[in-house]
Amino acid sequence: MVVNVHGGSILHYGSGPEAIALVFCETDFFTRRALWFLIFAGVFERFPRLRLAITEQRAHWVPPMLEELDSIYRSARSAEVRKHLPRLPSEYFASNCFVGASFMSRPECALRHRMGVDRLMWGSDYPHSEGVWPWVNEGLRWTFNGVAKPEAERMLGGNAIDCYGFDTAHLRHKADRIGPTLPQIVDSPLSAPPVAPKVEFSWAFRSHAWD
Repeated sequence: MVVNVHGGSILHYGSGPEAIALVFCETDFFTRRALWFLIFAGVFERFPRLRLAITEQRAHWVPPMLEELDSIYRSARSAEVRKHLPRLPSEYFASNCFVGASFMSRPECALRHRMGVDRLMWGSDYPHSEGVWPWVNEGLRWTFNGVAKPEAERMLGGNAIDCYGFDTAHLRHKADRIGPTLPQIVDSPLSAPPVAPKVEFSWAFRSHAWD
């Protein structure tokens, strides 16, 4: 079974110019809370086949958060936790958790080995504005150019197949028909981030997606 935690929360801070910024400061946090609740409550220890997918958000927070959770686990105050959790929180993440990054930036892709290449899923979040439609091909090339093909293949589809138990043959048929191909993504560099026409973009696109 996969428990999917979707980005977003019921936050409202009025209609002032600061309101949306405050929502974005906190909405990802509430999505991530499920991770440490499930780990420290021993849910993955009791149900080792359970999967948690944290989607529709950024992924740069994963490595420092796992380090923080491991530090808490090792602390003197967590002696009782260690009695029912034989493994580090980062180990439960590595065996039971996935993160779907919408839209995955190049710096996030560069962190893939610290997160686990087999834990990170690219997400388009179409048609929401934090995605990159209609510049998906350019966005994929900017993020994954130069990445080893087996690693890119995992992040672009293989991990989602493993996480959700999708039909690989069915998806392969669709991918071959629609594209783009893996060589077109990893072997075709862009000299600079794509220049968007005069369209109003979300905070994520302007400040994050092309970094």
